[in-house]
Amino acid sequence: MKGHRVRGAISGLVFGLGLAILLQQFAIVPLTTLVLVLVPLGTALIGLAIGWPRSPSGATRRAS
Repeated sequence: MKGHRVRGAISGLVFGLGLAILLQQFAIVPLTTLVLVLVPLGTALIGLAIGWPRSPSGATRRAS
């Protein structure tokens, strides 16, 4: 089964942008350039990591 790296990264960017705006609207953190860049990039990296293909648990590669 293949992973969906691109879909995970795009979803992470959209989620991170929404999260950054919500954090600003609820006055949790001020909306600065640093927050507007780091939050979406961080969530994009998390989405990329979740979508990265990996072997099933317990499976090992065999030498041919």
